[in-house]
Amino acid sequence: MKQLLLIGCLFMGASSVMAQRGYVERAIKKNYEKKYGEDGEKKGNAWINDHLLNVDIEKSYTFPTYVKMHMTEYKNGKAKSESDLQYYFNAPGNIVAFKSIDEKKKKSDEQFIIYDYVKNAMIMLNEKDKTGMAMNLNTFRSQESIDRRNEELKSGKQSKGNTDCKATGKTKNIRGYNCTEYVCYDAKHNTRSEVWVTTKIAFNGQKMDARHPLWAYYGGRNYAGMMMEGRFYEGNELTSTIEVMDINTAANYRVNTTEYNFNH
Repeated sequence: MKQLLLIGCLFMGASSVMAQRGYVERAIKKNYEKKYGEDGEKKGNAWINDHLLNVDIEKSYTFPTYVKMHMTEYKNGKAKSESDLQYYFNAPGNIVAFKSIDEKKKKSDEQFIIYDYVKNAMIMLNEKDKTGMAMNLNTFRSQESIDRRNEELKSGKQSKGNTDCKATGKTKNIRGYNCTEYVCYDAKHNTRSEVWVTTKIAFNGQKMDARHPLWAYYGGRNYAGMMMEGRFYEGNELTSTIEVMDINTAANYRVNTTEYNFNH
């Protein structure tokens, strides 16, 4: 669990991919040293090389579709924070990339993060200094979880979770796309989602896991299309909203991973 939380921290504020990689490796080694003593560093290195970094990636990735999404978080009925997320994907979304840019910094480090669900890889690229890190997404999954996920992807059927989604029959046009409203309830966590989805753009959230930046909005819900707007509640309290602000289905954004340094 500590290792899983550690990977989640990779998205938090570090300015260099290589610095992030060094932090991850040191933390893992420290955990192994605590558990195994003198043999800990050796076991930690073996785990890093055999599991975490044992991953294959493509020489280049092309993303036909670009989306800019605006997100607002609320507390006690008032907007607490707002942010924009830029992401790119190929239909139906088995390779998705996210660009993180801090516009408040004059010399911002642009992080381009690719989730390749074909090769089960997460690739972090620093577009400023051309450094990169690639990790195996299966590293922190149990074999049972891997087998279940592979079976779901093969069959196209997702195991039933806590969330129950139903179309309301309401429709409206958003950014030129006809959308249908879905309302989803999670009785266990007392949450509700009201989302507008278009089937004109193929996007399958079934491939996501908890490390995915859109997991909070797609996880456990199979909309069979792309979400264009959403309102999310805990109990009767609004916690967040999302809205697609821009979309380009002919972006064809290309990234060459051979241009990045993946060495230590």
